Amino acid sequence: MERTKNLLIVNSCFPIELKDASLVVKDGLSSYSVGIAEQLKDRYSVTIVSPGRASSFSYAGIKFINWGDQSSSSTKIGNMDHWLNTFRYVLANDFDIIIVHSAVTVFSSPVADVFRAQCIGIIHDTHPGKNSVLFNFWRDIWLRYSKKLDLVLSDNDYGRQRLIETYKYDPQKVHCTGSGVDLDRFSFSSVKEDRLLFIGRFVRSKNVAELVQGFKGLLRENKNVKLVLIGNGVLNDKLVEDVSENGLHDQVEILSNLNDEQKIAELKRAKIYVSLSQVEGFGISLVEGMACGAVPVVSDIPAHRFVFQGRKVGFLVKDAGELAARASFLLKNEAVRGEMARAGRTLVEEVWNWKKVQERYERAMSQLPEKRLSPFSQKIKKPVKIGILKLIVSLFYLLVIETSFYKARNDGE
Repeated sequence: MERTKNLLIVNSCFPIELKDASLVVKDGLSSYSVGIAEQLKDRYSVTIVSPGRASSFSYAGIKFINWGDQSSSSTKIGNMDHWLNTFRYVLANDFDIIIVHSAVTVFSSPVADVFRAQCIGIIHDTHPGKNSVLFNFWRDIWLRYSKKLDLVLSDNDYGRQRLIETYKYDPQKVHCTGSGVDLDRFSFSSVKEDRLLFIGRFVRSKNVAELVQGFKGLLRENKNVKLVLIGNGVLNDKLVEDVSENGLHDQVEILSNLNDEQKIAELKRAKIYVSLSQVEGFGISLVEGMACGAVPVVSDIPAHRFVFQGRKVGFLVKDAGELAARASFLLKNEAVRGEMARAGRTLVEEVWNWKKVQERYERAMSQLPEKRLSPFSQKIKKPVKIGILKLIVSLFYLLVIETSFYKARNDGE
């Protein structure tokens, strides 16, 4: 009997925690990691490691490990303790496949090379965005380096085409998978309240402050509507201050650390899902909202256009003013909103349910090449390889993650 292969998913931002017998997932990357694990756990023995206060548990056939003493509110991508613990864990265990996210792909290839694992990189964001010149320079380096990966998964068609055309990736190695939801858990609800909902990190690139300003404009014609913001992030205190200064205590509710069932309950109550994010890899919360009957009014960016698939399931907007106008229109025209809500649910059932996404994953995974070590790696002894790898990991951390420009990027992402 063929042994079950071991698969490691390296999560890089927030811890994944267990609360009241339900997972607490705080960001899109973590949600993506859990989604992948759920789809592959029947074929592989899956472990997810995340930065967070030390803990480990098993849930639904998946092993979760947090380490690195990362605070739940941080958006910094990991820390030195997290990476060293992950390295030691890979060293102590025999993993066949390692899956990593975004910038972390830059050191995953040598890790996989040393331990003869196959390495899959998930590249969420290739859009230039409003980043510093220094950050864009760094990202250009890691995107070009990540061509060494055995397989690359992209959230959307725009990202796949950009990797192929701009960074000259092999088209056979880059697959567009998107993401999806469990249709049974994220069930459609037609019983709604006058509530707008946002789920995501409270960081500058999500434009949550602009979202609050747009909502303030919406209140001029819709006095009884409420805005619910679910998330965490470095701008949490500033967001609370903005709500207070604008006198919106009764109209804006800020919620953190909700487990999945609590989040789903909020999605089912909301009539409209809103976002003014300037950068997304996919936008899983948008899809979750559509599954539950919340009509999206969201920023016109490549990821959101990809999710819409050209269908009339909501509105793509350019700014807070247009968002307020579109949301007001939907609140005043329930027949139109209801029709869009049903169209959104149909889209999720046809394209963004996990069964469809799993089929795309399986097609991609079937393209994994047989792992071959580089000539250099074959010539040197394993202890030397490990020493070189530790140096690579340390340099990656010291020169990128802990530098002031990268902290600033994460504060604004």
